[in-house]
Amino acid sequence: MESKAPRENPNIINVSNKRNQNFYVFLGKQLLKEHDWIEFQALGNAVSTAVMSAENLVRYVLITRA
Repeated sequence: MESKAPRENPNIINVSNKRNQNFYVFLGKQLLKEHDWIEFQALGNAVSTAVMSAENLVRYVLITRA
């Protein structure tokens, strides 16, 4: 049996095009309850989704820009 290893860095959110930006805003809010900072990572077309999610979190004064 394999045990689940803890994630290397739980503050990182890997963004894809399969979900919309509202999902990542929700996920970011949940992670900010547990951690001081979060990081969005995306490749290709998912970059715009990551940027829009981060901008929404900044707009609602949940995070500041680094």
